[in-house]
Amino acid sequence: SGTIIIFVATLIFATRAVNNQQSPPVNTSLSKCITLAGTGLLVAVSVWLYPIHRAWMLSSQGFLALQQEGIPTFVTYLEKAHQLAPWEPYYPYQLGWNLGELAFQSADVQQQATLAEESAEWFETVIALSPNREFGYSNLGWLLVNSNPEKATETFLKATQLVPHRNENYFALGYSLLKEGKTDLSIQAMTIALAQQPVLLTSPIWKSPELDTIYPQVLDSFEVYLQQQSANSSDTWQRRAYQTKGMLHWWKGEFDLAEQAFSHNSTDTNKALIALSESRYGDAAAKSANNELPANLMIAIWARSPGSKDLLFKATLLNNPTTLVDETALSSLFADVESSAAGASTFHTWLTQSAPSIQRRNQRLGFGTISRHVDGPLVRDFSATTDNVLMTDYFPYLWTVPANSSGINQLRKSLENSLRL
Repeated sequence: SGTIIIFVATLIFATRAVNNQQSPPVNTSLSKCITLAGTGLLVAVSVWLYPIHRAWMLSSQGFLALQQEGIPTFVTYLEKAHQLAPWEPYYPYQLGWNLGELAFQSADVQQQATLAEESAEWFETVIALSPNREFGYSNLGWLLVNSNPEKATETFLKATQLVPHRNENYFALGYSLLKEGKTDLSIQAMTIALAQQPVLLTSPIWKSPELDTIYPQVLDSFEVYLQQQSANSSDTWQRRAYQTKGMLHWWKGEFDLAEQAFSHNSTDTNKALIALSESRYGDAAAKSANNELPANLMIAIWARSPGSKDLLFKATLLNNPTTLVDETALSSLFADVESSAAGASTFHTWLTQSAPSIQRRNQRLGFGTISRHVDGPLVRDFSATTDNVLMTDYFPYLWTVPANSSGINQLRKSLENSLRL
C-alpha cells in the first residue's frame, strides 16, 4: 500500500510539473525513465508479495478449519501455503506440530502411528529449512523415541547443543539413551538435567517403571557431582552445593547426613525441615509461621496453624506476586493440600510421597512472534513434566543450582565425547 501511494504521488507531481507553464522545463526522457522504473518496481514487488500473502490467506483458512476439527482441510490448505512459500518454516512447523498433537491425543493405535509418521516427516522438512531452531529437534525426538530411539538420541543431542541450558532436553536425551539400553550414558544425561534444575529429582515421573530402576543410580551420580562442587568451588558455590546436598539427603530420608550438610548453610527453614522430619508438630513450625517465605508458610500449614487457607493464599502470592490468583483454583489446591497432609504420617512422607502432583506442558509463547505469524495455534512441547506441586511451587529455592559453568560444561563435554565414541 505504501509503495502504491508513493508511486501515484510521484506520477501526479510529474504530470502537474509538465502542465504548469510557470514551472521550469521538465526533462521528459527522465520522467519517462522514472515512470517505467517505478512501474517495473511495482510489478516486481507485487509478483514477490503475491505468494507470501496468498500463502498467509490459505494458512488462515486452514487454521479456521482446524478450529472446526476439519483436519483434512487444514492439511490441504497448509500444504498449499507451504508450496507457495517454501522458504517459510512456519507452515511445515504448524503441520508437524498439529499432526503430532493429534497423534498423541488419538486412542486409535493405527491412526496414531500414521499421524506420528506424517508429523515426523514435516518436522524433518522444517529442520532442513531452519536447522538452528531447537523446537524442531526436541519435538521430533519425542515423536521418534519409542519407534526409533537411535534417531531420537541424535535429535535430542542436537537440541542440547543448540540450547544447552534447557534441562528438559538433557532429561529427554537420557530417556532415549535408556530406550537404547545405554544405561551409563543415560545416567550421565540425567545427572546434567539435575545439575541444572535439582528440584527435578522430586518429580513423581521417577516412579514410572522405566525410570524407577535407574533413579537410585541417578541420585548417587548427582551426589558425587555435588561433592565435587562443594570441594572445588568458591565459598558461594560451596554453600549452594551443600544446600542442595542437604536437600538430597533429606529427600532420601538420610536426616543425619542432611543435618551435616545443612550445617554449612544454617537457616530457619533447614532447621525446621530437620525438626519436623519425623513429627507432626514442633516449635520450629510455629516459629516459621512468621517468616515471609512460602516454604515456611507451608510448614505452618502442616502444623495445622490457625488460618491455614490464608497461609496458603499468602504463600501463593509470595510465589507469584504479579499473577492474579484464581479463587476456584486456590480452593481446589487447598483441598488437595489438606487431603494429602491428612493422609501422611510424617512431614517427610507428606512432601515426598503424598504431595499433590500436576502435569504441565511448556508453551512456546514467542513461537508465532519469532516466525512473524500470529494467527496460528500456540504450540506446546510434546513432552509433559509431572511436578510435585509443593516442592516445585513452594520449596524450589531450597534446591539451589549448585554448579558453576565450568562444572556443567565438563559434564556436557564428557557426555558428548562418550556419544561420539
